Amino acid sequence: MKPKSPHLLSKEELAERWGVSVVLIGLYSAVGLGPKYVREDGFLRFPMEEVQKYEHARRMH
Repeated sequence: MKPKSPHLLSKEELAERWGVSVVLIGLYSAVGLGPKYVREDGFLRFPMEEVQKYEHARRMH
């Protein structure tokens, strides 16, 4: 198992960062809301750059 890229957040890490449930992150992704994501080894990963763009656009952090 290769280590994940440090600049990519998992659904769990993003949920913790935003203080929401992992289920909500999954729902956002399923309907095209939230930051852009990539698939890595079958899992959704969120590039930190995209997360920060999304947060800035919505003044989340």
